[in-house]
Amino acid sequence: MGPLFNFAFAVIVALFAGVMSAIIFRHVLVPFYYWAKKIPENQRKYSGDRLERIAKTVGVIISITIIAFIIFGFVRMFQLESDYWKSKGFDEFYRMPLEYPYEMLLVSGDNLSELCEWPNEPTLGHKSIIMNIAKYHKEGKFVVGEIQPDSVRNSLSGNHAVIWFIFNCSTGRYKFIQNKDEYLNELLAQGIKTEPQLKTFKEFYWGESED
Repeated sequence: MGPLFNFAFAVIVALFAGVMSAIIFRHVLVPFYYWAKKIPENQRKYSGDRLERIAKTVGVIISITIIAFIIFGFVRMFQLESDYWKSKGFDEFYRMPLEYPYEMLLVSGDNLSELCEWPNEPTLGHKSIIMNIAKYHKEGKFVVGEIQPDSVRNSLSGNHAVIWFIFNCSTGRYKFIQNKDEYLNELLAQGIKTEPQLKTFKEFYWGESED
């Protein structure tokens, strides 16, 4: 479901909340107040059409307030996503967007990149997911690549020359694989029929080869 559907649904919920607020105000809160204060009906300041108009005003104010917050939230969300695609990095970091909200980061002077999650707020740090990535490739919703064995702690045992990973940008799930045949079979199971040509971050970012 796209953002327009979500926005329309949120507005409908806001309008419903306004209507319910008006009904509760008109038929619950005000009558309860008069009942609690033991004010007789002929002495009640707000009743009949006047009370009806006030209840409608309350409902409209609540609906408008909620819709304003919804609009602010959606504007903020689109702004963050726009920054996600535009940003090339910050301070000593270089970055490449993969598929929102995931990105590849490289520290200046380093050769190994890391797959991170773009923060929802600029004040929050980037959440590291897979570190020490030597080479990678993105195909569809998948990011596949090679990492240094030291980065996979408490997950794999033994000293292996190459460890592969497969990351799903749609679900945020990933898998580490030790065996080349298992890696190729997993790619095939995900619809990647040929072995991708992996590149370093520098090759993607600057077209710079390590060779």
